[in-house]
Formats: sequence, C-alpha cells, structure tokens
Amino acid sequence: MLLADEPTSALDPDTTASVLDVLDRARAELGVTVLVVTHDMAVVRRICSAVAVLDRGRIVEHGSVLDLVTRPDSRIAAALLPRVDQVPLPRDDRLVADVVLTGEAASGALLSRSAARLGVELTLLGGGFADLAGVPVARWRIGLAGAGAGEVLDALVHAGVPVEPVRAAGVAA
Repeated sequence: MLLADEPTSALDPDTTASVLDVLDRARAELGVTVLVVTHDMAVVRRICSAVAVLDRGRIVEHGSVLDLVTRPDSRIAAALLPRVDQVPLPRDDRLVADVVLTGEAASGALLSRSAARLGVELTLLGGGFADLAGVPVARWRIGLAGAGAGEVLDALVHAGVPVEPVRAAGVAA
C-alpha cells in the first residue's frame, strides 16, 4: 500500500499532473493500493475509483466513486458532477427529473432514443459531463413533454439509470 497525504498540495498544474501520473502508474504497474488523502476534487476525478468522505473525524460516505455519484444525496456527487439543483424549472407543465448516466450511456443516445421512441419531447435543462478516472459520467436535469413522459423515465430506470423526479407533469412552476 502506498499512502499519499495531500500529494498535490500547493503544486502547479503541470507538476500536479506528473504526480498523479506517477501514482496512477504505481497502481497499474506495481499492483499497489494507493491511498490518497486530499481535499482536491480534481485529484478524486482523475485517479480515484473508491472514496471515503470524512466529516469531523467520522466516515460519512464511502464506496465506489461510480456508485456514489448516482445517489442524489451523495456529497461526492455534489462535489464531482455538474450542479443541476440551481437550474430553473421551465414555466410549462413538463415532467422534470435529474438523471445520472455512466459509461457508454453518458456519451450515447440513450436519453434521446428513449424519448423519441415514445414520441416525447426531451429538453436538457442543465447539467453536463465529467470524466471520473477515465469513465464518462453525465448528470442532466431533463424536461419531458408528451403523453409518454412517465414511460420514458420508467424505461431509463429499467435500463439502470438513476432517476430523481423533480416535478410531475402537469405542475407548472
């Protein structure tokens, strides 16, 4: 095991990248577990596959980064993914939900295909992409208009996409 306590603290961006390359190479080539203590979420995004969040000396959240970012109440998700909680809701009565897509689903057409198949208008209201240790992850606040809007969310859930409803269809802001 290799312990790196704040290995990028007060370093310039080029040196930080070099240090992270060395840590990542040590893990990959030597097969060692690298334990990194950091406050820098860019370090977590770049090299971490699992995390533990400490608050006042207690572990308050831990697990796989990819598992944690799919939880709506996750501190790691809030720190690593684009924010959607401040995106204004549309003034019409469309169904609004937050979704997190990982891997191929993040860069593919899962959202648009699901909506188009059911004749539903899909609007990306906010969010964006992140790269988490080489895995694409997208968090979007979406708006769905049309009779099959609920079915689109059901199809996404069935496909393993975490869906957090924000507003039901028929309820204007």
